Amino acid sequence: MERYPECQVGFCNSRLWQEKSEHEWQLRSEPLWPADGPATALIYFPRARHIYGYHHSNCSTIIRAGILLPTYQAPQITQMDFIESVQERSFPHPLLFVNQTLSNFALTKVTHRRTDLGTMYVHYVLLIDSFFSSVGYDEQFTWYLWNESRQDKLHSFLKLLYAGVCCKASRKLLREASFREWMIFILYNIKHPGIFFACMRAKKKYASLWAYLVKGTNRRSEEQRPGSNTYTD
Repeated sequence: MERYPECQVGFCNSRLWQEKSEHEWQLRSEPLWPADGPATALIYFPRARHIYGYHHSNCSTIIRAGILLPTYQAPQITQMDFIESVQERSFPHPLLFVNQTLSNFALTKVTHRRTDLGTMYVHYVLLIDSFFSSVGYDEQFTWYLWNESRQDKLHSFLKLLYAGVCCKASRKLLREASFREWMIFILYNIKHPGIFFACMRAKKKYASLWAYLVKGTNRRSEEQRPGSNTYTD
């Protein structure tokens, strides 16, 4: 951090430990981030991972003390699964990444993080729309989101459709949806109608979280340097 005075937040690589049994842990061969990357890297805003993900992990992060420190605390209404995604919008950029495994991350067999589907999609909608509300529509970011969401079998594209249907700034995400994906979305909402209405009311019910994300994302956009858009993680 001394070498990078412009950075207020830094984080390192982490060892991954897989829980095998109650008293047995196995160290994975690869760390959280690729070990063969550069020794240090500056992460500017916006990157694709900023849309609804995050780069830092609380277990591996160091933050400079100062008057901005209280502003990094996510609103209490934020669900645990999304704390780091929300917090990262408040961090001044660039972030400093140190590619040394100086921390440990546990992959447990059981998690105590319990987020119901409605709350999960509400958080995704708020994160996605606050990003596009500030950064603006970008075809490359849109392509990244759809490509990533189609890599698994969990219908990850649903969050993109919820954001596009419920929020004006994210409406152009709908252009990329296939007929099959629309049908899955319609059938899913017939089965879970409450999720759609929760997403429609998200900005009002989670007003403090929405305001926090908009304020943080707008500040990150003001820090953005020309040509810093990065369409990968």
